[in-house]
Formats: sequence, structure tokens, C-alpha cells
Amino acid sequence: MKGFRLTNEDAIKAVNSWKKITHPNIVTTVEAFTTRDFNDSSLIFVHNYHPLSKTLAEHHFPATTNRFSRTAPVPEKVLWSYLVQLSSALRVIHKAKLAARCIDISKVILTDKNRIRLSACSILDVIQFEAHRRMEDLQQEDFFHLGKLMLSIGTNTLPRNMQDLRAVLDQFGRSYSTDLKERVDWLLSAPQTQFKTAEQLICDLAPHLDDILVSSFNAYDEATTHLGRELENGRLVRLLAKLGTINERPEFDGDPNWSETDHRYTLKLFRDYVFHQVDSHGNPVLDLGHIISCLNKLDAGTDEKIYLTSRDHQSTFLVTYRELKKQVQSAFSDLQKGNSKQPQQNNRGF
Repeated sequence: MKGFRLTNEDAIKAVNSWKKITHPNIVTTVEAFTTRDFNDSSLIFVHNYHPLSKTLAEHHFPATTNRFSRTAPVPEKVLWSYLVQLSSALRVIHKAKLAARCIDISKVILTDKNRIRLSACSILDVIQFEAHRRMEDLQQEDFFHLGKLMLSIGTNTLPRNMQDLRAVLDQFGRSYSTDLKERVDWLLSAPQTQFKTAEQLICDLAPHLDDILVSSFNAYDEATTHLGRELENGRLVRLLAKLGTINERPEFDGDPNWSETDHRYTLKLFRDYVFHQVDSHGNPVLDLGHIISCLNKLDAGTDEKIYLTSRDHQSTFLVTYRELKKQVQSAFSDLQKGNSKQPQQNNRGF
């Protein structure tokens, strides 16, 4: 925050309570400090970075929207998801005797499909430290601003244009279920006999927690599947790197035929078998499935046997993938031993 002068040293200590909060729907506060590196008195807040995220304002109110076009209503299940996630965040915040104070479409960020996080936490606690407002009042305002956010997204109305909340709520009720309208109405209404609590809100949302849980598990399974594919790709890349360093090396300990003798010759023929096959007319055969299958079998060291033939068809070998894997390990080990005699610079193992 450029040009901000901290008048009370205790204000910066308010960030310490936020640094202890770790929640999947809250952007983690890392640190806050003052500096004069910008030729003024600046207040710096450091939060976790979520690349490619965008605010709910950017997502639901894009600046490029044609003013004559009608925006489709946000699906109700998306609104329930937003409500459950932010309510969960409020529960943790209020339990820590804090208030969010930043529930706004410009402060809630979308980091994944329907996955939102509350950002800018702790900022108002510092810059408005001397306002001395009661924490209970600030927490009640969190509920009001949460209801206003739901109305804004559900009716495609910017908060600054919502002058009559009751009229906007009636418009909201014409597009969504009575249950959702009642939850938003509860958030907007002033407490009658006692303060509202996040625990009470979570209990009211219990029937919809299962939908969010199932969605989260499905997203987790999908991410695990993609991670498994990347792990498999990593194994094959390391194997390709080893084969690439073994084959066609004219210089190894002064032996120009290093890659043409003993088991290293077999690996050269295996390289041709995997990458350099041709059809009956001499045309290259580009079969990615064959390449991946051979590399996977080599990495696993299966007992399947293959015929390897030299390019002049004068030599033929019958070997298993298990034997080839041992030959790769042995040849690469020999290469490492020869390289160890040279100065080590940026040498990384496989």
C-alpha cells in the first residue's frame, strides 16, 4: 500500500493472528511489513500466490460483455458451492476471533472450476486498526456482505447498483429455489434476539455439503489421474535420457567403438527396433504406441523376448527386456564412472 504511514506499531501485529489461519478457501497471509524502498512510507502485505486466478467480478462481470446481450443466470449449484465455501471460511475466521471484512466480488478469487478463495484478509485490520470497532459487529457485517455477494452474482447486478435490496432479493427469488432465497434473506437480515454464527449457517447448509464433498473428491481423483500420467512420462523421459547418452558415443575412455561393443551394441539395435523401423517399401514406421509400449516394457524389465537384427541383417539377437534393462544400467554406470574422472560441473544423476 503506497504512501501509507503506520501510526501505531501494534497495528502490524494484527497480522500475526491471520498468519496462523490455513484454510482451502482463504488465501494464506504470509507477512506484512513497512518499507521505504519506494521513496515513501509503504505498507507491504505478502499473501500466497495463485497463478491464473481471477476475481468473481472479472469472472461474472466481464468488461467485454455486449450491453444488448442477456447474460445467462449462474447455475444454482454454483451459488450453493460459493455459499458453502465462504461459510466454511467464515467459520474458521470467526472461531479465531477475527472478521473477514473483505467479502466482495473484487476480493473473492476463482482459482479453479468453482473453487474460490477469500483474499485480502488482514489488510483492513491493519489500516483501520484505530477505528476500535467491536469484533461482534464486524462479524455480523461479514454475513451481510456474504448475502449481498450472493445477490450480486445471482441477479447479475453490481453491488453499487443494488439500492433496494428487497427488490433485488425478489428478483433473485424468481430465478432460484425458495431454500436458497431464504438462506440469502437470513444473511441480509439484522439479527433478532442473538448474533448470527457461522456454525449456525453451516448447519443450515448441511444438505448441500454432500454435493460439494462429492465434487471435491471427483476433482481429487481427476488430479491424481493426471499426476499419474505425468509420473509415467517422467519415467520414460529418464529412460530416454539414459539411452541417448549410451548410444553413438565415439569417445569413452579413448575407445571410439564404445557404443559398438558387447551389450552396448545390443542397445544400439534396440534403439533401431524402437525408433527406426521401416515397412516393406523402406518407408519409416511412425508408431507412437509401439514406442511407448517398448519403453514401458524396458522400464519394467519384463521377461518378454524380442528379436533384434542389425541393419545389414548379418547379426540377430534374441533377448528379453529384463536383460536389456540390466544392460542399460550397466552401460550407464560405466559412463558415469568414466565421467567421474573429469571435473564435475552441473552433474546430476538419473
